[in-house]
Amino acid sequence: MIWQYYITISVLLLAGLNSAGLAIYAWRRRSAPWTTAYAFMMAIISWWVFTYLLQLVSTGLNAKIFWDDVQSAASNTMGANFLMLSLTYTHRSHWLTPRNIGLLMIVPTAATLLAWTNPYHHLFRASETLYQAGPFMLPQFEVGAGQWGLLIYSYSVIAVGFGFLIQAAIRWN
Repeated sequence: MIWQYYITISVLLLAGLNSAGLAIYAWRRRSAPWTTAYAFMMAIISWWVFTYLLQLVSTGLNAKIFWDDVQSAASNTMGANFLMLSLTYTHRSHWLTPRNIGLLMIVPTAATLLAWTNPYHHLFRASETLYQAGPFMLPQFEVGAGQWGLLIYSYSVIAVGFGFLIQAAIRWN
């Protein structure tokens, strides 16, 4: 069973390094307008993977909750970041004004604040326990109302982003 532990850790480490490498590669080649949004999204994915890896190897429920909170700062923004990437890729970057970006980030920011203050209200995670899954002790969270709101928001903006990409694929040769 110990080999499963090392394989999982190695794959996650490679995935995080790959995402970080793609972020750096895209950032250095910012000639296309969408590469900045892509680099930012890859950096956030790298953050997400590395904090999940730290959550996985940490011991104790409090440490796992801490890394889940740090992870949420990145994962909560993925839907909005995907929409921003879709907008820039489909030549709609003029929609990404500071005001509109601020509006897009209201729900992810509120969800991150709910995650960090969860012990006071339990709106993000209703309950928190640990369970054994192979060689890992994993946190098991009951989803709270704040997390449901974030999920609905994230999947909605991802669907809008995919709509823009599908529309562009139909219109472009």
